[in-house]
Amino acid sequence: MQLSYDKVAAARACGIEFPPASPAQVQRLSMQRKVFEIDGQPHLATRDGSFFETAGTLERLIAGELDAQQQADLAAWEAGGTAEPSAAPAPAQVASEPAEQRDTFEDAKAALRAELERRAAELGIAPRELFSPDKQQASREKEASRARKPRENEGAKRAVKYRSPTGEEWSGRGREPGWLKALIAHGHSKDEYRVG
Repeated sequence: MQLSYDKVAAARACGIEFPPASPAQVQRLSMQRKVFEIDGQPHLATRDGSFFETAGTLERLIAGELDAQQQADLAAWEAGGTAEPSAAPAPAQVASEPAEQRDTFEDAKAALRAELERRAAELGIAPRELFSPDKQQASREKEASRARKPRENEGAKRAVKYRSPTGEEWSGRGREPGWLKALIAHGHSKDEYRVG
């Protein structure tokens, strides 16, 4: 994971240090997402010098720090001060709780639906034509009509075409049975055992 200067500064504000990573550490910790690239060089993220942070943990810390910085900037601006906003733009905050993720998803879905309805209205299309259950049902029926139809006699017993001297039967479909192969191997003809 590459880290910009803004993200490094936000992480350092949370008490994270970034010591350089040795080649052995890069090899061992890359798959665990614990190696970060700063200026093209591999680094590790640590709070205490012995435990290394993962990319997910670091992203949450950075997002929280950047969000706190934005809140402070907003408060200073609302207070009428001429405080310059911080240089680091906040990335989309990572939703850490399932409920937050669900809310974010529902908000995105509602926004998408509103955008589609607005565009449909511009084109003179009624929203019910876009999201019509009748059209969805017709589409499913069309797909079903293209599917292979089962045979009427599927599962029915096939007529016997070959019978062995011991009474074993074969319909002539599928693999040749062992008894018929053995008889052919001994010089018999398949037609000798044909029924009717």
